[in-house]
Amino acid sequence: MIQPLLSVVVPLLEDTIPSPPPDRPRPPPEWKRIRKARRHAAMRYYCELFLVTAYTAGTFALSIFGSYFAGVLDYANPTGMVAVAQLPLIVGLVGRNNVLSMLTGASYDHINYLHRTSGRVCFFGALAHTFGWWLDRGLGRHAWTWRIYTAIPAMAGLTALTLFSFRIIRNRYHQLFRDVHIIAALMFLIMTYFHTPEYRVWVWPALLLWSLDRAVGLARMLYVYVRSRGSPTATVELLDADVLRVSVPVPFKWKAGTHAYLSVPGVSTIPWEQHPFTFANIPSPTPGPSPAVFLMRVHGGFTHQLRNALDSTISQFPATVEGPYGEPVDVRHYDSLLCIAGGSGITLCLSHFLDALAQADRGRAPTSLRLAWNTRKLAHVRTIAPLLETALENIANPDVRIRIDIHVTRSHASDEPTDPNVGFDSTLPFEAKPGEASPLLEHLRHLRGGSQSSYGSSRASVSSDGDEPRLSEDELFRSGLGPAAAAYAHVHFGRSLVTEMIRAEVSEIQGGGRLGVIVCGPPTLTLDARCGVNTVMPEAGAEINFHSGSFCF
Repeated sequence: MIQPLLSVVVPLLEDTIPSPPPDRPRPPPEWKRIRKARRHAAMRYYCELFLVTAYTAGTFALSIFGSYFAGVLDYANPTGMVAVAQLPLIVGLVGRNNVLSMLTGASYDHINYLHRTSGRVCFFGALAHTFGWWLDRGLGRHAWTWRIYTAIPAMAGLTALTLFSFRIIRNRYHQLFRDVHIIAALMFLIMTYFHTPEYRVWVWPALLLWSLDRAVGLARMLYVYVRSRGSPTATVELLDADVLRVSVPVPFKWKAGTHAYLSVPGVSTIPWEQHPFTFANIPSPTPGPSPAVFLMRVHGGFTHQLRNALDSTISQFPATVEGPYGEPVDVRHYDSLLCIAGGSGITLCLSHFLDALAQADRGRAPTSLRLAWNTRKLAHVRTIAPLLETALENIANPDVRIRIDIHVTRSHASDEPTDPNVGFDSTLPFEAKPGEASPLLEHLRHLRGGSQSSYGSSRASVSSDGDEPRLSEDELFRSGLGPAAAAYAHVHFGRSLVTEMIRAEVSEIQGGGRLGVIVCGPPTLTLDARCGVNTVMPEAGAEINFHSGSFCF
């Protein structure tokens, strides 16, 4: 009973940093603030380590308790029973439509560590079971029966599952991890089913839970298929050599920060292959299908195949979408919102920024919005420019304070900001022109009933650490920014000063207000944001809530 409770409490403990008491003394030295930020970042991992240790130790203690019989300690069979009894937990907690998520409301990605915990208990139990038979009883004393023939491949499959599940392999070689996981899991389940017929009672529930998860997922896809009157058409745009933007009209509504599983049968090696991507936009407020936009960094596997399948810079493919999944942040609770993104983490931050923009325009909090993106090239701004332009060109609430900061970190612009052509990649498949909107922008305007506005004066500026001349308005538009988005854009050469941004946002909040800080990007950026929050909190007269996310595609 404690696992479901902790699965909900632990993410809340990690994602929310409480404000200090008003009478707190002067801020501690910088090294202490960094240590405190690291402590907050490690809180979830310490809790997971405690759960893994407690669950493993408790399970094996109960399995060995009472196994001493007739002067012999028989730990081989009880540990084998422990291993096979984990199967319903392993399979039941890995699905994105699992029963525990349905009962508690916790997203499957927040309780995935319970799947890993039961998997490790299963591995160590099977390992103790194998060595118990081998060392204590002698494997050579037993005839090579069907149990022996099935035990060896079952243990081999479970070992492969464990070795290929380390974080470094999951992150760097995800395609290999997934393929090995599927093959090894099937081999382990089938061999275990035939290895111990009397314990098949543990295998059947695992298969039923997996079938339930897939049935719910299939129902979600069928809903999209029926409401779309066929497979929806995905529009794929090649924006850079390694950046794709995919737009798929879907009949359902989603919330900012959630994600969906995308499948393009005509491109994938396996037709039913699915891949998770975070929604980069919010649904249209009008009835009918909304264009779901996904931003993809091209690596290996599916994204590489999708880029190679393009006939031109813009192509269309039949696709299926399953979702939405995930737990969003309710931005209406904040008076001010600061979204800090690094690289591909812009998908999570952009969706929350657009959601807050829509809420503020309806007269709801927050009234101060700021989006900061650390990106390698200024040309990457074109990936989000249509979404920003559509959201900002019809702002009706004059009391909303909006700021967009683009921090160019790895282009020639960061070294030579005076060059009028810096920040733009001449190898891009197409070049944006002033007054010319992308197909996605035209599609979004058509769905929202918006109109093309003419280019006028803007407050767009480009700055660096020193006094540098501004880029012309025409050159800024070459990055894809339209007039509405450029009016709030500020381009900087160099990495963002996270602490100063947090301090600036706190200074704009009236007494007793709340600031929400959403960060998604590399671990170093998340740590900088945590340090910034811990630095500003002692001097802040407002409550600060911190939310972090991992890379989203």
